[in-house]
Amino acid sequence: SSVSEAEMSRIRAICGSQLIKLAQEPVFKTLITADFFHKIARLIIDPVTNVRDIIIKKLHNGLKSSRLSFHYMAIFALIGLDSNRERKSRVKKIYSNIIKQIRLQDAREQQSRLQKEQNQQQQSGATTTNRPRILPEMCLPYAISLIGHNVKIDSLKDDNKVKQIK
Repeated sequence: SSVSEAEMSRIRAICGSQLIKLAQEPVFKTLITADFFHKIARLIIDPVTNVRDIIIKKLHNGLKSSRLSFHYMAIFALIGLDSNRERKSRVKKIYSNIIKQIRLQDAREQQSRLQKEQNQQQQSGATTTNRPRILPEMCLPYAISLIGHNVKIDSLKDDNKVKQIK
């Protein structure tokens, strides 16, 4: 018995959704290897548009709730390979909104940290060390990795593919 294309796309969507769900749980985050990360990323350029939409929605929800690591934003870089302009613009808006959210959250944390440090300095005279900041730009190495390992790129001599990647 063979599996139909529709069933295979449904299986890909369910598996990708479940991997994203696992990646949101602190206990399972270490189990999501680079290989699984790349498999999730490939689903955003799946041949079936419903699979793409499901994965975009799951990524958006996970990133918006801050349950997914920021490097999952890099997966959105592959949406440049999508031929649907509406989907591209929707993902750009999602990406922009997530970046705004991260920047606002970072600004609040910095402000809160400064106030705590000032209070501690006034009470004890000691200074505290700064915690490293997480900025959206830090997902760029992941995006470059995803683009570099893209299976749709078979030759850099094809000008159309190179323009599409740029």
